Amino acid sequence: MGGRPLSGLVGALARLLPLIALVVMALTVFATLAVAGDTLGYDFRAYYTAASRVLNGLPLYDSSAAVAGPSGLFLYPPPFVLVILPFALLPVGTSSLVWIALMVASFGLGTALLPVRRTVRWTIVLLAGLSMPFVYATKLGQVGGLLFLLFAVAWRWLDRPAVVGAVGALGALVKVQPGLVLVWAAVTRQWAPACSWARAR
Repeated sequence: MGGRPLSGLVGALARLLPLIALVVMALTVFATLAVAGDTLGYDFRAYYTAASRVLNGLPLYDSSAAVAGPSGLFLYPPPFVLVILPFALLPVGTSSLVWIALMVASFGLGTALLPVRRTVRWTIVLLAGLSMPFVYATKLGQVGGLLFLLFAVAWRWLDRPAVVGAVGALGALVKVQPGLVLVWAAVTRQWAPACSWARAR
């Protein structure tokens, strides 16, 4: 008998999990953005500045930079700027907010694509909303949401080498870390994804 109230509570929490996860995510993200100040879109501004240079006929990379780390320094593979070019046509403040919204949406879509149970997906959303690294990266406008989406696609269609290879290649065009997919393919002797990767690049 004592187990029934507990199981009922667990069931009620499971039913409320989507609402709780969405509320927590919305509150933490909006609260963080509201107090972000000059750090809002901090990383995105580096992408934006690089794209603006390209549109103005200037080099993509700042040749005056001597070390990595200064504000506004673009340190990404050249093809990534093609994604940012349309954003450089808008004011930087507007572009930052649109980009941040797209990164949050990419995270949401990636979570929906994960090949896991529904409760696991909503738990991931809840944990992300409670995660300072996730919220902080979102505030800065980092590319984590986009990379998360790409990795989610690769995981969902892990049995399709062409998809895994193509997604790995796309990820490496954004940031070099997704190249680990190629390492995984080589270590596990999954040569088809590696070949698809090479063709996609």
